[in-house]
Amino acid sequence: MPKRPLPRSRYIALSAAAVARAEANGVPGLPDALWYATYDGNDTTSADFPFSPALWSGHRRGHQYAVGERETYGGATVTVDHDAWDAPVAVVG
Repeated sequence: MPKRPLPRSRYIALSAAAVARAEANGVPGLPDALWYATYDGNDTTSADFPFSPALWSGHRRGHQYAVGERETYGGATVTVDHDAWDAPVAVVG
């Protein structure tokens, strides 16, 4: 039986869950911030965080809460994703 690819949202959820599980178990070398996706429409990085509240606390979370939304600006329609961000975008130095 051929393997079917995972739906996009499931793949992202599995990736974030694997990183969270590793962080909870003290695996070294993990990212300082976590960008997770749950397409729930909630513009927050804390109220619906799907992992332990202790993980990536202190302004270290990004949440993609909507994907593929069609919006019109100045007569042009574009497809956009929506994110809630409470983390550095880049750390320089």
